[in-house]
Amino acid sequence: MKIVINNTEASIFAGGRLLIPGTNVISDGSFDEKKGDVKDFVSNGDLTIQDSEKMTDADKKKAVDNITTQENLESLEKGVKGVDTSKAKKKLDDFDKQLKKQQA
Repeated sequence: MKIVINNTEASIFAGGRLLIPGTNVISDGSFDEKKGDVKDFVSNGDLTIQDSEKMTDADKKKAVDNITTQENLESLEKGVKGVDTSKAKKKLDDFDKQLKKQQA
């Protein structure tokens, strides 16, 4: 599983995938980090790529801190051992509640 953090404020198409800003969890092997566009994005700091099996505690914290969707949060919880997502979950839940209030 690859954890790809898009460090920009815009979606990026790279490695055959559309990557939203923040943490993207890619579990199906469809991300090709060997493509030239990916290397360019990594070298200029737009993307950070981690193998879920080799993540340090600091890498896990960065991935959680950059979560922007419930789907990626759930995938991160399932695929990365020892990751604490409680604060990110609360932040996303609170955002969802506010959004529902505004739509009502």
